[in-house]
Amino acid sequence: ARRRPLLLVLDDLQWADRSSLLLLRHLLDAPPEGPVLTVVTLRDGDVEGMGPLHTLGSFEGSAHIDRIDVPGLDRAEVTELVAQTLGRPVSGVEEADATEWLTDETAGNPLFVHEILRGLDPADPAGGLLLARQRLPERVHDAVRWRLARLAPHTTTTLEAASFVGEEFSLDVLAAALDGRVLDLRNQLDDAVRAGVVRHVDDGHHLAFVDAVVRRALQDDVAPARAADLHRRIARALAEGPADGAAPAEIAHHHLLAADDETAALAVQWGRAAADHARRETAFEAAVWFLSRVVDVHDRFGATIMGPDRARQLACELRLDLADAHDRAGEFIARDRRHLEAAELARELDRTDLFTRAALGYGGRLPAAPPSNLTARQLLDEALDRLPPSDSRARALTLARLAHVLHADAGHAERKVVADEAEAMARRLDAPVVLASVLVSRVLALDGPDDVDEHLDIGAEVIRIGEQTGDSDLVLQGARARIHPLFVVGAHDAARDLAGTFTELGGTVRHPDHLRIATMWQTMWATLEGRFDEAEAQADRLRVQLEVAGHSQTGTIHFAQTFVARWLRGDLAATRSVVEAGLQTNPQSLTWWALHGWVTAGTGDLAAAASQLAARHADDLATADAGYLWLFAVVGAAVTAASVGDADWARAAHGALAPYSGRNCVLGYAAYLGV
Repeated sequence: ARRRPLLLVLDDLQWADRSSLLLLRHLLDAPPEGPVLTVVTLRDGDVEGMGPLHTLGSFEGSAHIDRIDVPGLDRAEVTELVAQTLGRPVSGVEEADATEWLTDETAGNPLFVHEILRGLDPADPAGGLLLARQRLPERVHDAVRWRLARLAPHTTTTLEAASFVGEEFSLDVLAAALDGRVLDLRNQLDDAVRAGVVRHVDDGHHLAFVDAVVRRALQDDVAPARAADLHRRIARALAEGPADGAAPAEIAHHHLLAADDETAALAVQWGRAAADHARRETAFEAAVWFLSRVVDVHDRFGATIMGPDRARQLACELRLDLADAHDRAGEFIARDRRHLEAAELARELDRTDLFTRAALGYGGRLPAAPPSNLTARQLLDEALDRLPPSDSRARALTLARLAHVLHADAGHAERKVVADEAEAMARRLDAPVVLASVLVSRVLALDGPDDVDEHLDIGAEVIRIGEQTGDSDLVLQGARARIHPLFVVGAHDAARDLAGTFTELGGTVRHPDHLRIATMWQTMWATLEGRFDEAEAQADRLRVQLEVAGHSQTGTIHFAQTFVARWLRGDLAATRSVVEAGLQTNPQSLTWWALHGWVTAGTGDLAAAASQLAARHADDLATADAGYLWLFAVVGAAVTAASVGDADWARAAHGALAPYSGRNCVLGYAAYLGV
């Protein structure tokens, strides 16, 4: 048998020879003996109605035609096309994300994929791929317009409105937004279904766009004024629908995109409701999205709709809410910027309560041994000046946080005075949650080797308060306070069990600081067990995450987490630049001085290490403030002294460590230094 001729009709194939198609249609009405025609289409429905033919249904009606439906390209195939365009394999998170977007956006439609890739700048195809996510190339718009040209104008108008409802849309919502009848819209959209623009979903009462490209192109062709009107109509239709219908996020999305003097209050109301819902679902990035737009809408219209004073107060409250969302989303730089904005507004309003919230929130969940932060101290001092001296929850929390913030600026004894005052006040108030928060700050403010036993008790008390109040975040903070001292006193199994519970619960609560601590614990334990490659890779990943978040201790954490493994592997030279920079910045620091000697001796320069020991008196170890970094200093001096044979420094280090005999030498969740 002879081969059957193949007519390949691709989706929106603009270069098709329409005269030949017309001729073929007539020939097939009375086919000759011999070959017949096979029509291959991209997907179901695309074969109908190309250009002046209006419909190719006559092809399908012939008994001499086979139809083969071809699905869209999958992700691997789109990735291969992107790699061909780039001239190299897809690499990096951004390019991988853009390729995934391209697959989802086009539903694998080869024409749309090709047209988007064809429009990239040859000089910078990777950058062009990222930009395409913001605005589709005009030739893609042309292809969509050509597909829609065969539809009646009122059908296209309805599709434009539907594109603003969503990728999937209900005929009820669309009808309510357009003040029309469901039956009329169904009849109009049946033509769009046959044209392959939309498809039925489930019971047929919902429809969805076949691919996101068509939807975006429809939206882009709508004038801004009409787009805003459609958003407002859709928001009203969703809000007035069934009680169990639209989620707050859907309604807020449309209100926020179309807010004006008349609807700004609704936009703020629904935006806050959507953010609250997102927070309950631990979708903190979504909460940031909604609250950022709420702040923008309120800043534009608030003074007009509620007066300047009330507008400033709400602006302050919204910024505090947004700062909290930034914190939970791990966006620390933005968090602190919003807290400072809120503090300034609170000053203008002379609102001590709002100012104190901003002062307590600035800096977020502080880490152990936080670096000196003048802004944080000034905010807390100002809050204390504003607050009355009598017992109050706000004053107890502010004192406790100040003790923690003073870590790099005041000795252990001075910090203890402030922490003691905060704890005593919290206990007098009979406010369990406030007491738990004050105790957590105390643990981080007083974190030397002499505080370990107290931390065990505090951790247990905070866990108990968290369980009694149903506050999972407090349970986690109590566990954090307790895991480290359990490990120090040698209760390894108990520490590992509690760390496992912490990691599991932390993944549910999803506060970035709990996730950080869980990762640091796992990295430290991998180093302890000799899994150095795994530990270093994990520390590298954490560093990237903390850099993106803007964490104040990104470099310090990574250094501490990798130092011991590099020492044991004979690779201390890799740490030299960090140690020298630390010593140059903090020339009086005993810790950086000891680390510098450790690295100098560990890289073979014993004479220089001996000179460094000789330049400082061994009694410094006994008189140094025994805080968080003290152990690193003593161990560093001990290793250096052992390396060069300095008996005086060796005796001094031994004497400093002797009171803690039988305990593990652990630097928080950063490093295990031995027994």
